[in-house]
Amino acid sequence: MITSAILTFCSATAAYAEENSSEAQTKQLEQLSLSDMENNTRSLSEYRGKPVLVNFWASWCRPCVKEMPALQRLQDAFSYDEFQVIAVNISENQANIENFLNQQETRLSMDILIDEKGTALGSKLIDVMPSSFVLDADGKVLEKIVGIREWDHPENIRAVRGLIP
Repeated sequence: MITSAILTFCSATAAYAEENSSEAQTKQLEQLSLSDMENNTRSLSEYRGKPVLVNFWASWCRPCVKEMPALQRLQDAFSYDEFQVIAVNISENQANIENFLNQQETRLSMDILIDEKGTALGSKLIDVMPSSFVLDADGKVLEKIVGIREWDHPENIRAVRGLIP
C-alpha cells in the first residue's frame, strides 16, 4: 500500500516537473494568442533574434504595478534591437489597460500585449502574478521568475548583457 502511494506521488511529481520544464513553458508561450494595443494579433515568436523578458501582469495586482517602472528602466538600458521587455496583461480589456497606462507617472514604452482571455492562467503557465520568463534569442525559456524583482538592478542589467548574441 505504501509502495503504491509512493509510486503515485513520484509519477505525479514527474508529470508536474515535465509540465513545468523549460521546453513545456516555451511551447506554452509560443501557443498564446495575444493582441497588441492596436488589436493586431501578435506572437512571441516575432521577437526571436534577441533575448526577451516576458512579464505577466494585471492593473489590479499591486506587486505588478510596483515593478512596472523598473521594467521600463531595464528596457531603457538597451536598444529594442538588443533586448526587449514585453508586458503581457492578463484578462483585462484594452480600454482598462489604456486607462491604467494613462494614469502612470512613468511613461511605459515597452511592448504591451494582451491575453484578454487569460489563457496563460488557464494553461498552468503561470499561477502567481507577477510572473516573468527570460527567453534567449531563439525564444527558449531560460528562467521563470515568480514575484516582484528589482529589474533595473545592476546585476540584472549585467545578466541581460550576457544574453545578447
